[in-house]
Amino acid sequence: MLLESSDNQDAAWEFMSWWTSVSAQERYGLELESILGPAARYPTANQEALARLPWPVADQRSLTEQWEWVVGVPEVPGSYYLPRHLDNAWRRVFYNGWNHRETLLEYSRLVNEEITAKRREFGLPTIDDVREEESNAR
Repeated sequence: MLLESSDNQDAAWEFMSWWTSVSAQERYGLELESILGPAARYPTANQEALARLPWPVADQRSLTEQWEWVVGVPEVPGSYYLPRHLDNAWRRVFYNGWNHRETLLEYSRLVNEEITAKRREFGLPTIDDVREEESNAR
C-alpha cells in the first residue's frame, strides 16, 4: 500500500513494482522453498511467476483453475474483525465444544458492533441510519 501522505512515493512505488515483478516473486518462491522445504511453498499472486515455480503439475493446475473463481473482498471500516472472529468462533466450537449456532451469532454481533463503531468514527451511514431513513420514507 502506498499512502498519499508518504514523503517517498517514488521510492515506494519503485519498491512495490520490483517486489511484485515476475523475477522477484519467482526468486522469492524458489529461495523460500529451498531454505524451508516444500511446506514453505509460496503461492504468489503473480500468475506468471507462479507458473515458473517448479511445483508438481497437479498443484499448478489446481491453483491455475482456482484463479477463475478469485474475487476480491471489499474492505469496509472495521472489516478486520471478521476474519479474526471467524477464527475465534471456529476455535471455540472445535476445541471447546461450544454450540456452533450460538457462537456464530455472538461473534456476528461483535463484528457488526465494530463495523458500526468504525462507520460512525468515519462519518459513514450505519445500518441504524438506513433503517431510520426507510422508516421516515414510509
